[in-house]
Amino acid sequence: MISLSYSNPLLSNSYMNVAFLTVLVYDTALNLDVEHRYIWKSKWSSIKCLYLWTGYAPFVDMTVAVIRHVDLAINLDPSACLKTSQFVTIFSGTGICIAEIILMIRTYALYESFKKILVFFATMWLVMGRFCLVGRRKTLDALHTRFDRTQCFL
Repeated sequence: MISLSYSNPLLSNSYMNVAFLTVLVYDTALNLDVEHRYIWKSKWSSIKCLYLWTGYAPFVDMTVAVIRHVDLAINLDPSACLKTSQFVTIFSGTGICIAEIILMIRTYALYESFKKILVFFATMWLVMGRFCLVGRRKTLDALHTRFDRTQCFL
């Protein structure tokens, strides 16, 4: 029986990233015909662009994460590690924000464009977005100031 050792979190993280990328490719391949019929053939709109971003941006996130871990095996340059970390943090955070906007728009539509729902969501998104931006900035600063030249943490 094969045992996954949790003593090396970087190795475990690499396995998880490869597994997530595999599931992502499989899920996309299963739904490609339906997506082509209903999404790609429809007229272009802002919602369509947001949908496509949330559907295909994870390919970039996960591919960069897998490549980053492969590069770690051959000693990734510390400055390249830092830049990769910053890119993944910002890119995935943007994807999460866009997914939240899509859910808010759908809920707003379900409530028959009730203005109080729109005001509530806009206020909530701006307040929570502010906290997330501050947290993300502190994380990126911590990565930069406490960056160990011998290891790449992510």
